[in-house]
Amino acid sequence: VLTLLCGQLVISMENSKMVEIQLLAARQLSEEQKKRAELAEENRKKEELFVDSLSHELRNPISGIMGSVA
Repeated sequence: VLTLLCGQLVISMENSKMVEIQLLAARQLSEEQKKRAELAEENRKKEELFVDSLSHELRNPISGIMGSVA
């Protein structure tokens, strides 16, 4: 009986180590996902700023041309 208990103890300890490894991997994945989300948000803001600037630069000359024609 003692041999069986010792064997089960070893199995339990190994399972515990595996759970710790899985939790660590999940935390690392979560951190990577947060970093990717932050980078995606930064890229979205840069694209939005670019489109706003481009739109402004196009509207001004067109407005001037339209104003001088009318």
